[in-house]
Amino acid sequence: GGEVELAVTAPVLAESEEFRAFADAFPAPARVSDSALPLVLAALHEARGDGGLLAVLPEDEHARDAAEALGWYLDPARVALLPSRCLA
Repeated sequence: GGEVELAVTAPVLAESEEFRAFADAFPAPARVSDSALPLVLAALHEARGDGGLLAVLPEDEHARDAAEALGWYLDPARVALLPSRCLA
């Protein structure tokens, strides 16, 4: 008991007035910590509807970590990783 399912947090954030203003202004500059990035991307995906969302990250490792963490908030089958080069 007491555990919160992470999947419910993205829609809650997406429905907040402040986040809705950000999503409506998207693309807009934003500084997001590495640990919050998956939640922000999932909420942005929720706020913008059924369309896809592409995030370009500076390193394959960052992209892999973000894609894995996005699976905590979204259906993992809806998350794809397209690395820039072969991963070892």
